[in-house]
Amino acid sequence: MQVGIDIVVSSNCKSQLRFQQTNNYQLLFLIHQNIFNQHRLCTDGMLIPNLHKALAVVCNAMKQYNPLTNIEFFEAYKNGQRHFLDLDLEYLDGFSNKDFSEIVFENCFLYLDFRNSNLTNAKFISCNLKEIDLRQANLTNALMTNCLVESALFKGVTVNGFKFLDNYYYGLTLGQEEFDDKIIHSDAYILTKTLSKKEYKETMGSKMIDVTQTAEPIVDIWAYVKDLVYENIISEYVFKNNLIEKVYRNDSSSFDHILLPTSDENIFIVIIVKLGNATIFGHYRLDLTKEYFLG
Repeated sequence: MQVGIDIVVSSNCKSQLRFQQTNNYQLLFLIHQNIFNQHRLCTDGMLIPNLHKALAVVCNAMKQYNPLTNIEFFEAYKNGQRHFLDLDLEYLDGFSNKDFSEIVFENCFLYLDFRNSNLTNAKFISCNLKEIDLRQANLTNALMTNCLVESALFKGVTVNGFKFLDNYYYGLTLGQEEFDDKIIHSDAYILTKTLSKKEYKETMGSKMIDVTQTAEPIVDIWAYVKDLVYENIISEYVFKNNLIEKVYRNDSSSFDHILLPTSDENIFIVIIVKLGNATIFGHYRLDLTKEYFLG
């Protein structure tokens, strides 16, 4: 399908190649947003968290999500309602510095700012929490399970008795150990992996093939790239404009290398995608002047 929007791959692309929006990795970004924001797919009443892979999924049911205004939600909580099911609460104001103790969110979309709020004994079950902000919140004895948590913010949260079980991040399933080891300590949930030169070379095989125009959608790279913006590895301009220089695949079709531009025409940030299990393996800073003695 021709969307009709040209994207300049980068200002330093020597071939002046322009990708159409139908470039598969660009298309994946749109598919990902449309699946979550329009269709709200689910199976047997349970949110399918791995839809962030943008893979084709056959569902047994189409669930209608219920949008509420923040005023309607606050009134329901004030009147004693504690269990909220199938809600769509995205980018609403007024959720920080509030008492939401004992609340249960099940199968909900929650892109909300809960900073400094009391969520003692709260439960988040099968929810999309990709852009939730829980910094400095109180999650004492709370539960988060089967939720999508990419780019969720947790730094400074109170977690006495908090349980983090079987949650999803870029195709990975994470539990309490990963939360305690890293997530709680970060200003954003940045589980990025910088590859060593040896690790990077091991993904290349004997040769790399240019598949920029033919690569099939595998995984959404842009949430990962957003975390690289937090780390000042990728510019916000590259992220916001979804700029891709090239996509290469090794000769065994086990890894894709997605080259993102930087301010230096000879330096790229390479996102390495593992094709076998549709996950992001890590990223590598490729300096052509050092790797291939260009000057």
